[in-house]
Amino acid sequence: MADTLMHDFSSGGDKPIDVPPRSDLRSFNENDILGELSRDEKGNVVVEKGQNKDKDGNLINPRGYLVDATSGAIVEN
Repeated sequence: MADTLMHDFSSGGDKPIDVPPRSDLRSFNENDILGELSRDEKGNVVVEKGQNKDKDGNLINPRGYLVDATSGAIVEN
């Protein structure tokens, strides 16, 4: 019976999650979670050291993502 159970797990069916996560399956638009920030000549977001708000006054984390003031979690715009 143990062989049968182990065989069921190795059937190669759909995995519930991908490790590491696959960026092509994301369910959000990056523009919805990035703050309104300056960009460099290549279009990359520029976050100054110690900057915790975007141009609109919204709280951001060190990578430029909008965050909730209470929980610190990334939020959608």
